[in-house]
Amino acid sequence: MAATSARILKIAVQADDATDCLPVFRLLEQAQLEGREMIAIAMGQAGIMTRILGPARGSFLTYASFDNDSSTAPGQVTASELREVYRIDKIDQQTEVVD
Repeated sequence: MAATSARILKIAVQADDATDCLPVFRLLEQAQLEGREMIAIAMGQAGIMTRILGPARGSFLTYASFDNDSSTAPGQVTASELREVYRIDKIDQQTEVVD
């Protein structure tokens, strides 16, 4: 994918475990180092953190559904959840992640 002249690269993978998200975040970091735009998402409940933290970690965008009935991929949250529950507009590189 890195060899393509596409302006924005996209990759979506299935996460079975939260640790499956780490390579996704590494891809975003590498894309930033190379000056590339990338959308990187891990699908499934285990990948939800990539949808929430992705934009603050360099993802060009994230995906959300209008409501629970209109989601297009496993683990997709609603736009209102991103804004109201996770406060996505307040998350940045300095945001601490705790369990």
